[in-house]
Amino acid sequence: MDQPNKGPFRLFEQDSESSEDPFRNYDCDNYQNCLSLAAGLDWDGFKCDGCQGQIQESLYWQVRQAQKKDQLVKEICDIPIVECIETPEVEAVSEHPSVTHSIVNQK
Repeated sequence: MDQPNKGPFRLFEQDSESSEDPFRNYDCDNYQNCLSLAAGLDWDGFKCDGCQGQIQESLYWQVRQAQKKDQLVKEICDIPIVECIETPEVEAVSEHPSVTHSIVNQK
């Protein structure tokens, strides 16, 4: 099964020089989040062309990192809290002090 395309898709300055305006889906439930992401990442612009209405999770992480470094980004970017996914506990095992292997606890 194909994965849906997740946006927003970054536009660069040279892209904005074209005579056509980028496609934007103003009715999308995530449009405001995409605006905040583009602002927080200091993009020249973004487009929705090809997006299936879902957001790339990695962009949230990138904006969170930018917010840590820049107070202005923190103030202008209102992005939702990203939910954490619980993973199995990992136990460090080492036969040699300089080498650590990770194994998943089987419970």
